[in-house]
Amino acid sequence: MQELARIGDALKTAKDHYWATEVEVQRLSAAAWATHAKGNHDEALTLMRSAADMEDKSEKHAVTPGRLVPARELLGELLLEVNRPADALEAFKTSAKHEPNRFRGLYGAGKAAALAGNFAEAKSYYAKLVKLSEKADGEREQIIEAKAFLASNELVWEAPRGRQ
Repeated sequence: MQELARIGDALKTAKDHYWATEVEVQRLSAAAWATHAKGNHDEALTLMRSAADMEDKSEKHAVTPGRLVPARELLGELLLEVNRPADALEAFKTSAKHEPNRFRGLYGAGKAAALAGNFAEAKSYYAKLVKLSEKADGEREQIIEAKAFLASNELVWEAPRGRQ
């Protein structure tokens, strides 16, 4: 985190505001997870929200590749870690507006929806994840989990049409 702060300061001095912001998002994200690991979950969430909000306000340069892990996805993962699945789902949904159809985003949204008791939404996200990954070699644990969820929720009762 100290090295990221040093790099960020150098970029600010060079008036490279875009990359200085990108580095600050990374520094805040790292600080959030380090703070979470120390058990200070509220401060960790504050740091991660700051990183996500900062990243949301920063437009990605057209010639740069996509972010490896968007800060809003990291916020969703952190919210799952502290057992706040409904809030995590909202973070994953917000991330998907800017970074759609990402493996980690779809998996996180599916898991968050399932833990929040929204099985229809979980099924939708997990189905998208499985479809996205159907041509991949091997099976990642997230795909196995998604397929197991889909199989166990295959027979969801629905009221006959016309009845409430």
